[in-house]
Amino acid sequence: NAAEDDAIIISGNTDAESGQIVTVELTDGNSTVSAPAPVQSDGSWAISATDISGFNDGPLSITADVSDIAGNSAVQAKNSLMLDNDLPALTAGDLGPVNNSTPILTGTTDEPAGATVVVTDTGGNPVCTALVISGFPDNTWACEPTNPLSEGVYSLTASISDVAGNISITVFMVDIDLDADDDGIPDNIEGTLDSDGDGIQDYLDIDSDNDGIPDSDEDTGLPVLSGIDSDGDNIDDAIDVDYTAGLDTDGDGIDDAFVLTDTDKDGIPNHLDSDSDGDGIADIIEGAVDTDLDGKPNYLDTDSDNDGIPDNIEDTASPILTGSDIDNDGIDDALDVDESAGTDANGNGIDDAFEPQDTDGDGIPDQLDPDSDDDGLPDALEAGVLPLLVGSDDDADGIDDAMDVDSTGGSDTNGNGVDDALEPLDTDGDGIPDYQEIDSDSDGILDGTEADVSGLDADGDNIDDAYDLDGGAEYSINGIAAIGATDTDSDGVPDYRDLDSDNDGLSDVTEAGLTDINGDGFADNGVTTSAPPNSDGTDASDYRDLDSDNNGTYDITESNAKAFDGDGDGQIDPSMASDTDGDGVPDVVDGEPTMRGIGSDTDGDGVPNSQDLDDDNDGIPDSVESRNAIDVDSDGDGIIDRLDLDSDNDGLPDSLEGAGSADGDADGDGVLDELTDSNSDGLADSVSPNMVPVDTDGDNAPDYIDLDSDADGITDLAESVKEVSTLDSDGNGMLDSTVDTDGDGLIEVVDPVSGGAVPGTPHSLFDLDGDGFLDYQDVDSDGDGFTDTLENGDFDGDGIQDRSQSEGELKTAVSGIGRTSAFILGSLVLLIFVRRLGSRAIQAPLVVTLGVCIVFTIVSPSTHAETMCQPGIEDNEFPDCWYVMGGIGITEVDPEGEANSWRTTGDNSEGLKLSIGYHFKPHWLAELSYTDAGAAELGNLNPAIGDTAEISYDIPALFLGYWLREPEQRLNAFGKVGISGIRNAASDERVPFENQTSVQLAFGIGAQWRIAPRWFARVEWDAFDRDANYVGLAIGAYLGGRDGSEKPAPVVEPVAQLSRHPASQPKLKPESSPTIQQAPAMNASQAAAVDVRLACNAFDRIDGGVQFLSNSDQLTSSAKLILTDAAQLLRAAPGSRIEVRAHTDSQGSESNNLSLSKRRARAVVIYLMSQGVLLEQLSARGYGETIPIASNSTSEGRAQNRRVEFIVLDNDHCLNEDR
Repeated sequence: NAAEDDAIIISGNTDAESGQIVTVELTDGNSTVSAPAPVQSDGSWAISATDISGFNDGPLSITADVSDIAGNSAVQAKNSLMLDNDLPALTAGDLGPVNNSTPILTGTTDEPAGATVVVTDTGGNPVCTALVISGFPDNTWACEPTNPLSEGVYSLTASISDVAGNISITVFMVDIDLDADDDGIPDNIEGTLDSDGDGIQDYLDIDSDNDGIPDSDEDTGLPVLSGIDSDGDNIDDAIDVDYTAGLDTDGDGIDDAFVLTDTDKDGIPNHLDSDSDGDGIADIIEGAVDTDLDGKPNYLDTDSDNDGIPDNIEDTASPILTGSDIDNDGIDDALDVDESAGTDANGNGIDDAFEPQDTDGDGIPDQLDPDSDDDGLPDALEAGVLPLLVGSDDDADGIDDAMDVDSTGGSDTNGNGVDDALEPLDTDGDGIPDYQEIDSDSDGILDGTEADVSGLDADGDNIDDAYDLDGGAEYSINGIAAIGATDTDSDGVPDYRDLDSDNDGLSDVTEAGLTDINGDGFADNGVTTSAPPNSDGTDASDYRDLDSDNNGTYDITESNAKAFDGDGDGQIDPSMASDTDGDGVPDVVDGEPTMRGIGSDTDGDGVPNSQDLDDDNDGIPDSVESRNAIDVDSDGDGIIDRLDLDSDNDGLPDSLEGAGSADGDADGDGVLDELTDSNSDGLADSVSPNMVPVDTDGDNAPDYIDLDSDADGITDLAESVKEVSTLDSDGNGMLDSTVDTDGDGLIEVVDPVSGGAVPGTPHSLFDLDGDGFLDYQDVDSDGDGFTDTLENGDFDGDGIQDRSQSEGELKTAVSGIGRTSAFILGSLVLLIFVRRLGSRAIQAPLVVTLGVCIVFTIVSPSTHAETMCQPGIEDNEFPDCWYVMGGIGITEVDPEGEANSWRTTGDNSEGLKLSIGYHFKPHWLAELSYTDAGAAELGNLNPAIGDTAEISYDIPALFLGYWLREPEQRLNAFGKVGISGIRNAASDERVPFENQTSVQLAFGIGAQWRIAPRWFARVEWDAFDRDANYVGLAIGAYLGGRDGSEKPAPVVEPVAQLSRHPASQPKLKPESSPTIQQAPAMNASQAAAVDVRLACNAFDRIDGGVQFLSNSDQLTSSAKLILTDAAQLLRAAPGSRIEVRAHTDSQGSESNNLSLSKRRARAVVIYLMSQGVLLEQLSARGYGETIPIASNSTSEGRAQNRRVEFIVLDNDHCLNEDR
């Protein structure tokens, strides 16, 4: 084989004697190599190591010669071989990194299809084998590794050999990486999405949610990956259920034990979740810091400062996160100042309005601040005894299950998701928890003062040294609680929550020297002090000193509690110290033992609350407001209903809502204006003790505690103000503001006597429809027939809620000229015959109308008709007549304006018209018509209404019209003007509309075609003021009239006579030009007295002279000359009648010939009429090929058969000689 050798062996056999020499010669045509080979004893011979290096690739010729001893030469032996030293072409592409353990390896080669490529690793072990596939421009090969490749970089070799045995090899690289970004999350789990929109796909992104926390930190649920995929399913063996022997309930091939970490169980793994712990505070804000050193970074810690108060309760400023980040800055769009256009004073990219709440403004948000209000009392202490957080959140609402009302099954009156019983303490019930309030009991003495904090923070950890346990233990709830706070009277209520810290019967606010006008134990106007007085300068401050002035007499002797100090120790005896409401004031001296505060005479009417039947003088007896003898606080503002002037906090005082009228409280301050109380029971004489508050919707919740008194889905607050968003931004029906300076339950913004710097403004009390029911009690406030529920919105975009307006009316019969423009031009013909043909209601009448037109246009009546509103024999004679007409058409009806969101949505309709007219002068007519113009379609902008309605138009009208042409013209045009009386009706009584005029100016134009003496067709347009137009097609009939001429006397003078041919015997005439016998000329007076007769023979001679263009109804010029002369005769004899008969040859189809003959007969009639001949004198018939007068087999015969005949139908009008 010489395929790739430089030297070859050539051998053979011969019968020459041993020792004879065989001469072998090789040549490629350019070079030659010779070599001798001795014959062996067995006859074989061979040459070896023959040098062929000098030959070019291609065919080689081989010859061998030998002679025997006698010199005889053998026949020369010949052979050939192909020399091929070229290597085959072969390529292989580098691959990777790829996250596939069995990637497809590919390359190209010039070897033919079917050749084999072998891929091996560096140890020579086979990886895969590929067959070459035909391709262009190169053949290709591809194969997958037989065994999966583990992670790593591989140097692989591809090889191929050609038919000559030449072998090519190529080395290429393959990089297998199942976790391209090395974040510990396999690429096949991360996928190719770009979750944070930063342009980097998740499997390549080390921070897929762009929250600043690496994915590798956020996911702790997966084990360390092995980088091996033994079964080639692209799942790392470390998590592959095929190798872990675990469970795989979802069938994804991954062991269920290994799932991506999803702390808040919201279905979004942490590395893609902008709020991993679901506490409502973005991870980018919380960060990976572990503030409370509990081993959980803040972004995973629902109580980052370990104060026992969940972060989402401490932070009320963060909005609901959207999960989107348009500018890819890692800040949720809900927080991003770039999107909110707010302010960002600290430059952190977050709108200042949405920064987590920082009550004390120390730069540390409350959820990270162990003392949120900086009063020296740790939050963990002030929050009260809260349950230990369990760290789970089964419903993913961001609230720990230990406090989640969905888990506890408790109540949640404020709707924040936390069980009311587990809320942080709010001692004074003002809506601000103690840990965020510096005077928790509202006695005017700061909490820090009452708790005796040190005011020092040696280690700067924001915990007062009095509570600092050091070493991180300060965050222990139990440790702080063990220290507790000062409780002077040891009643179990610490001073900062105790209204009578020393239990001497004198309130702290009084002993602190602060103002408390109503004696409820709370400092008026929120005034506070950090230095309460110490009158004797010794011992403790007065509020803790049983003998404040040190005069030897206990303070209790100066109070009404003296009787309860049996042991004389200056305090109420323990046996009488029961304190139901836990405000630190024993029940025996507590005017409000079931409600925080000392209480006394809330309404200041001189009747103590304990004896007062109406403690707040709102006109609702306490027995009603304390339902079932249990005090309730309906609006959760800390003031029980019997002391609350606005029990549902909707801004409408109970005095109004309870009575259903403002008559008893004109100034809206929540207190009855007339307080005469003759029996001093605290209940105004005008109020019955059995009074039943108004319950408009009958839902057993009286209006004064019902946020939607009429149950229309709209809050009472929204129905009582023009702009509700400024007062109730969250739309819950309660005022946003909680400021109540005088503590009467009526919020300052609506309390005209609140004690604040600026008096409030009571709600407006709207009764828009004047039906005696205020809007908040009225399910249809504007009285437009639609409920407020349907109209709750500004659907017409005028800035006013639709439920609050019933304004305006649609306008019909509006004065002015009707609209023309595109309506007239586009509607006259096109809309009638094209657009409306689709309507079955219109199609049939149109077909009938058009049929009548065609019939009367082609064939006139065979009987003689009356003159029908055409001039008589003398020009100044006109037969007036009546006519009737009926038509169909399209209309444009468009009421103007909008009303209650109604507006026109469809202004095109179908119309019908009936008319009776009187044509009393050649150019003048009068017409009475009735037009049913259909209806304008109406729609309402409010989608909740959904109904459609119509306003119909019925229009009687009286017109005076003028004809533009002479009445004998078949085609005429007219204009008319008159008056109309548009009558409208709405299909829905709730649609308001008004006729602007009772009588309107009407206009019309049109065109008329006389299709027969009695019948006519019209196209016309009528306009009735601005909002109604009619365009239609009508058929009418003349009812006859008075012929102004008298029948002339018989002619006395003899005239030339012609013999007349009967109509049944038409004659053939030569085709030479006929001669017409002209009647003698006469003047007008003669014409009136002479019956002009017709020379009938002249018409016989016309036969054959009227010719047309081939296969056409177009008259030739010569034919028109003949017919012009004929018209002169007919005009001279207006009483004569001629029938034009047209015939064809038999060329073409019978139906086409019949149609052609009819068109030709009609063309003759039309031409004669154009020359002044009356329609009554003419009729036309086409016979096609049915009456030949010669053979149609010859051209001459066919020429004779193509003819027009004129038949005189009345012998009375022929000259005597022609009869």
